[in-house]
Amino acid sequence: MGPADKPVELVAGDFVRYPGDQPHVYESLDGESLVHIVVSVPRVQPGTGGAPVAHTHGES
Repeated sequence: MGPADKPVELVAGDFVRYPGDQPHVYESLDGESLVHIVVSVPRVQPGTGGAPVAHTHGES
């Protein structure tokens, strides 16, 4: 799992952190696996050219 050019072999309880905007791979070497994927996206500041941030859960 991880960056396509430098994947990391993980065992139960391990984690890896890498930029998601680069090519990456997921492969189970032991058949079926359970993974938990967390994606963090920074807020775009006004005037930086990014897309507007959608508000959810009643935020204003």
